[in-house]
Amino acid sequence: MATDIRIAVVDDADAVAEVGAASFRAAYEGSCSADELEEHLAENFSASIVSEQLCNSGVTYLLATIQQVPAGIAKLRAGASPEAIPSRLSLEIQQFYVSPGHQRMGIGADLMRAAWDVAKSASVDGVWLSVWENANWAVGFYLSCGFTQVGTIDFSMSATVYNDFLMWRPVTENAGD
Repeated sequence: MATDIRIAVVDDADAVAEVGAASFRAAYEGSCSADELEEHLAENFSASIVSEQLCNSGVTYLLATIQQVPAGIAKLRAGASPEAIPSRLSLEIQQFYVSPGHQRMGIGADLMRAAWDVAKSASVDGVWLSVWENANWAVGFYLSCGFTQVGTIDFSMSATVYNDFLMWRPVTENAGD
């Protein structure tokens, strides 16, 4: 099955929120309290929050679908980057999720290539992201896409602080190839 990927619009807010929330829940449920998880989902994956962000010129959401069924999202954000990132002219992949029912179908690689196309068209030096140090599946995927760890950063979910790896990839390289 072919993956269709496009830049999301406000009408896609429900689909983006649904994929993001379901994916985050599946990946991180059990690693934090239920209250912290629900608070994080409400703050980051409600349709109203996603809708607001889709109107922000510094944010681009990509929506991956298979046979018109939402299957994955990537959120790219322009803005300040942590000191460990080697270039101030960069984009952050702030969210990158494939829905639980669509894992291991190549959607992640397709989505990363599409994110790379967005970065290239933005004329940035590279792309960075943060990923929880214990999310071995995600760290392995990003390494396979050519990212390297360049530091660490704290990630707070409610009162709990997690250690995330900071990862970087120059835009001159091909993502996912």
